[in-house]
Amino acid sequence: MKDCLMEMYRVLRRNSVCFVVIGDVRTNGRIINAAEPLARIADSIGFRVVRIINDSIPRAKKYFIFLPEGKGVRLDGIIELHKS
Repeated sequence: MKDCLMEMYRVLRRNSVCFVVIGDVRTNGRIINAAEPLARIADSIGFRVVRIINDSIPRAKKYFIFLPEGKGVRLDGIIELHKS
């Protein structure tokens, strides 16, 4: 993801905005809000992190609706990034 963010920073024009959508990650029985560590990486690259929007996903709207209850992404993090 760091390589992707670095390339995004390189190709974006000055004073532009981009949004990154990333779902929560489940590992070892824990749910990790992936947007927060990704925002820290984006900040270290030079982006200004304006906000993180937590967008819950209703089960009926999930693409993988066949997954058992409690599986899959339950929350999308939308990161607003500005390149100054």
